[in-house]
Amino acid sequence: MDNYTTKSDNGIATVVQEVVADFSVLQQKHFNVSIDTANSILRIEQLAKQQQTWIA
Repeated sequence: MDNYTTKSDNGIATVVQEVVADFSVLQQKHFNVSIDTANSILRIEQLAKQQQTWIA
């Protein structure tokens, strides 16, 4: 299987794009992703794209 190094602007790997690419390679024969898992991944993606605020 190929390694995907797609990254978002902040350097965090874009998990959703990697999973979609893997599913395309495998023709979706071996994986079922629950809605809860998909929503968790989406939430992590959204948080990763937000501007980070640091309080000292």
